[in-house]
Amino acid sequence: MSPCNYFVYTAGPGRPWLDLLPDPNAMPFNSQQFGLFPCRSGVSEHYDVAFLNSEWVASDEACQFELCTFSSKTGRWSSKPVLLDLSPSEIHKVAIEHETDKLITIGHDSLGLVDLWRGIILLEKLFDDYPVMRYMTFPKPVVYTIDAYGATVCGEIAPECARDVACCDGLIKFVDIEYCYSDDVNGNGWKATIWNRMLSWKDWRKRFSVDKFDILVDPSYSTVLPDLWDDNTKMMQLKKLICTIPTLSMYDDDFVYMMSTMTEEDKNAWIISVDMKQNTLQAVAPISAERFSVLCSDCRPCAFSKYLKITSGVVIPNPVGEYTKRNHLQDRVLEALRTQDSLNELDDCSEFERSNFEEYRSLVQSSPVSSLHSNIQNVAGYYASNDIEKAASKAVNICLRASEDLNQVLQESTSYPSAHAEAIRSKINVVLRAIGSLVQTVPVQPRMTTVADSHGVSKIYSEEEKNNSHEP
Repeated sequence: MSPCNYFVYTAGPGRPWLDLLPDPNAMPFNSQQFGLFPCRSGVSEHYDVAFLNSEWVASDEACQFELCTFSSKTGRWSSKPVLLDLSPSEIHKVAIEHETDKLITIGHDSLGLVDLWRGIILLEKLFDDYPVMRYMTFPKPVVYTIDAYGATVCGEIAPECARDVACCDGLIKFVDIEYCYSDDVNGNGWKATIWNRMLSWKDWRKRFSVDKFDILVDPSYSTVLPDLWDDNTKMMQLKKLICTIPTLSMYDDDFVYMMSTMTEEDKNAWIISVDMKQNTLQAVAPISAERFSVLCSDCRPCAFSKYLKITSGVVIPNPVGEYTKRNHLQDRVLEALRTQDSLNELDDCSEFERSNFEEYRSLVQSSPVSSLHSNIQNVAGYYASNDIEKAASKAVNICLRASEDLNQVLQESTSYPSAHAEAIRSKINVVLRAIGSLVQTVPVQPRMTTVADSHGVSKIYSEEEKNNSHEP
């Protein structure tokens, strides 16, 4: 019997509930090894739980793997063997060296067991008769050393202090922090780099690299972190902050969150958000470090907050301030509108043959469409916190559902491309109409201008885009 009980909590529309999972009668496992998948048929009250079980077989001098899955429909656990698509060196990594730090779900039928120093064990086609195991190494090698007992040791610090992996809509994101220790009065520096990769790609693709000393900090943050002011440069700078434990966003954006303090003994701490694409400090939120060392504790991203019912009259303060919130809304809406333009262009050329369907689907996934869902979620958060009228909230919700439906069709199209070609075209049209309705509800801000195009359709532009536009 397992020494622990495991539960699945379901939130969302309707009444929340808590399920106790029966014991799988497998070798001991912990919460990091679970993958949770909503029901593939679209019935929200059902789900599947999966984890990888391994056993060393002395007679074969090899490790055997099986996938254990629990279905809420049947209320039972089942197991099946895993096929290995691994080279001899990868088999050694998986069986001997790999240490799972966290787990990610990839799409609707794949699982990733992440060793932050080494790579990811990929379990694909989980719900087929024979799941397949592959190995994905990270793009940046780690220096290995041998300890006093002859064991291989990776790195000089805990892996979560320097790396993180996340997945959004099938896109795997990897961040690596390279620390530069110095006795200089400017303090210790670091350089953060983000890579992306889809399962179908052969290699990682580098996104952005940001140096701590080059990150732009808006003067408005002086009210939250006055110690960041530099008298020599007359600017706010991050160089005095100790930053560690990078955490990637749950959404398809380029934000990295880090735990930060002014000193290692400081009881006042902050979570900072760095926009890697814009090379700017995007947000700051204070946290208490009274009962634990913030530099040894990581915060996990979670979607629970949007399902919580706050007691009437209770006001939750926003430590970031209205300046960041307002500009963040404008940026997200403008990105959504750029997505609208991209979808229009894709829709115009959507009369494709089956032979190049895969190329078309790739264009949809790599264009601004890939970040649409996170942008609309930010707009939804703004509306919720500012008590915007119900009509606007309805438009946001419709746009969110349309974005989710498009993502779902894109994921399913990997198995049956020709059957989903028309479905993708249909979902694109739904998303276009949803964005159009959303635009009509957005409060125009000083940096945004409403302009009617040649077809009489109202669109919102940034001042810079309007000035550079050739439209009348």
